[in-house]
Amino acid sequence: MFTKTLSAIVALVAVGVVGWSVAQFQKTKFPHQGQKCKTSVPTCNIKVQVEKLCIFCDVYVDFELTEVTVDAEKKGNTITWDIADGRYEFAQDGIVFPQGSGFDCRAQNKQKFVCDNQSTPGVYKYIVKLKDLDPLDPWVVNN
Repeated sequence: MFTKTLSAIVALVAVGVVGWSVAQFQKTKFPHQGQKCKTSVPTCNIKVQVEKLCIFCDVYVDFELTEVTVDAEKKGNTITWDIADGRYEFAQDGIVFPQGSGFDCRAQNKQKFVCDNQSTPGVYKYIVKLKDLDPLDPWVVNN
């Protein structure tokens, strides 16, 4: 009888620990805030990060929304994405915007992607792809 009770207690504790672990992995990894960039500033930088100490690693960026404002009638700027952790690399098509959005993207190296932004007005969901990880889909708004 004691063995059965002890087994049941151990099983309940194990389920509780697993449940707590899953809840920790579901926490928001960054504050939902935006980054403001102006076209008078030549480049806008975004850090790409990966949740550390995880079973199923999540990719995230430091700003879920990047807002680019046309400043003094100067259109166009460059947006760069840098991976913060040297263990990860961009996929070949690491940053993908919809066709016709006015973004021309290319890899500078395995951990840096650059997109020329023609400041075409609109809201654009883009995709961040790192090798062997699930993609992420944040936003850029051109005003």
